[in-house]
Amino acid sequence: MLASALVLLLPWCGAAAQAQAAPSPEANKLVPTASAEDYAAVRKVLDRYIEAGRQGKSELMRTAFLPQATIHGLAPDGSLSGGPIRSLFDYIDSAPAAKQLQAQIVSIEIVGSVAQVRVESDHWNGARYSDLFQLLKVGGEWKILSKIYHTH
Repeated sequence: MLASALVLLLPWCGAAAQAQAAPSPEANKLVPTASAEDYAAVRKVLDRYIEAGRQGKSELMRTAFLPQATIHGLAPDGSLSGGPIRSLFDYIDSAPAAKQLQAQIVSIEIVGSVAQVRVESDHWNGARYSDLFQLLKVGGEWKILSKIYHTH
């Protein structure tokens, strides 16, 4: 009897699961879409960051960051480092240019006036990083508010 009850319920459960998985037209209204211009502007900000690393010139990236921006991450030994973004600028200016840097913007997600970007980079003066950037659109311009990173 239990087996026949399961056989009768299984097709119903599958149909119920499919019905729940199909989003309603109203649900699509909950996910705002960003303009192509916003995606291009966010990409330009991150391209500026990457190019500054290649050239070893923090002045190329300073305008990409808000003055209150922060950076945090774990060093290869597992220790936490970070604080105001000027520590990144100091590092860029004191280290050699990362001429062999290979970097790729892996994802950009924009919701209204906030964005998150993931960048994978290798050969940044011998290191490989996974970076997550949080950006805000302030006064019509995208700026980086925070960077968190993982050193591989």
